Amino acid sequence: AEADAPEAAEEEEEDEAPPEGKLKWRFNTTEAKSARKLVEDVASAHTYDALRWGLASGTSPGDFDVLWLSDDVVSLKSGRGEAAALASRLEKARDNTHVVNRVPGLAELCQKAPLARELNRLALLFPAEFRLLAPQTWLLPQQLNEFSAHIKQRRVQTKKGKRSPTFIVKPSGGSEGNGIFLIRHESRVPRYVVPTKPAVAQSYLAPLLLDGKKFDLRLYVLVRSVDPL
Repeated sequence: AEADAPEAAEEEEEDEAPPEGKLKWRFNTTEAKSARKLVEDVASAHTYDALRWGLASGTSPGDFDVLWLSDDVVSLKSGRGEAAALASRLEKARDNTHVVNRVPGLAELCQKAPLARELNRLALLFPAEFRLLAPQTWLLPQQLNEFSAHIKQRRVQTKKGKRSPTFIVKPSGGSEGNGIFLIRHESRVPRYVVPTKPAVAQSYLAPLLLDGKKFDLRLYVLVRSVDPL
């Protein structure tokens, strides 16, 4: 029994939390929201193994190595004030020792309406560079009347015997072709589009076909850094 005492003592010492200086990656989960428990459980599970992960003791840049952001925090829809505050925190942590799991603002590029809005803004600032980047685009419902007027104008200008130009309407958050349709007459412009479910409309470009069928190329790109944020 006496010989077993040192072993028990050693086991108790191993269960103690290691000094923070020994952790290789300290996770700040204050902005993780719905993913917070999962991230904290995973980080804590690897505190004593070779990974040496753990939870940060504070929120200052010197207290953590990884800042974990949830989907809604990454989005800039929450308002300029929150976005500016987040950008300020990231600016303080921006060096070679800090990692952010998501870059704020990139979520907007995955939705058609916000992406079109930014492309339209850039086209105004740099018309020569962005003129050929994307076809003319309208945001719906904000530009419903403008879009309808353009379709009518193009239809009236079309010579007799020729087919009027085609336009494509796509839901902002859609995928796999769901909700997409083509129109050539202003009477078919949807009037049911609401701000909570935006859509985009574009001049339809003749697609590149492979054996007579449309196709797409899906590329996965790792963005290691965005500077400046």
